Amino acid sequence: MTLQPRIIFAALAISTLCLGAWRQISSPVVKPSIFVVDSSQALSSVALREVARYDIPMPADTPAAHASFLLTDKNGDQDRLRAFWFAGSRESGPDVEIVMSEFAQGFWTKPVTVVNRHTAYRELGVGSWIRRLGNPVAWIDTQGRTHLYVVATGLGGWAASRVLHLVQA
Repeated sequence: MTLQPRIIFAALAISTLCLGAWRQISSPVVKPSIFVVDSSQALSSVALREVARYDIPMPADTPAAHASFLLTDKNGDQDRLRAFWFAGSRESGPDVEIVMSEFAQGFWTKPVTVVNRHTAYRELGVGSWIRRLGNPVAWIDTQGRTHLYVVATGLGGWAASRVLHLVQA
């Protein structure tokens, strides 16, 4: 007796849903430790106004940019704002790099490349499976080092992507 692919797919889908429901029921309730805004303090009641406007410069000969991330910290006694994003000929292009610019003395600095798929290969030895980079997220640890997380894709595209964790030396 052979089962048709549709029956097998339906059985797998139902068992996956049941497993998910069982996990939700059996999982303990954990209160989140994040700040939650009371619904009575909706953003519509907050008055926003523009205080300044600045353009972040693009790297030369780069027609596309996407997925920016802003990071604030201190550089000595000075407040610092940095932007990370990916830039290249097109989204998911083989030439996409993760770049960074810093807001200093009222201007954004010239963007610098933080990582591309070639430097990831040299530094991490994982380039054989890296085809694309994107979606940077950064944070600063208690020692003041910047940590940058970058999505890297290979065969299988975004569905089979991995996250690279880069730490400032």
